Amino acid sequence: MWAIASKRAGAWDTHANLGFTIVGHPAGVAVQNVLNYGLAEEWHVRPRWDVLAEVFGSTAALAEAGAEGQPANGESALTPEIGGAETVGALGARFRPASNWTASLGLSLDSKNALLLHPGIAFTF
Repeated sequence: MWAIASKRAGAWDTHANLGFTIVGHPAGVAVQNVLNYGLAEEWHVRPRWDVLAEVFGSTAALAEAGAEGQPANGESALTPEIGGAETVGALGARFRPASNWTASLGLSLDSKNALLLHPGIAFTF
């Protein structure tokens, strides 16, 4: 389930997302439902340039570390695809040299201190 709200005010666009995931319960693993969240801001600096900022993430699907059957490091050897809590912050810029294509560059930092560079080119037909 998701709730999404957006609002434009002059050169600014604000976006807020809130979601809830009901997690299945695999045998032998303590899990909990997940709250997903996001908040983004777009600033339309010039007709072809935008500056972007975003924070998004989720609460942990795995029950607290140290709970029955859960390892202290917050990971499960039985179900490595079930993740812990994560928050990511991102900054970026977008340039539209023509009406049908966009170039972008973003930089993000997550809760495990991974720094990622996100280049992108998009074409519309």
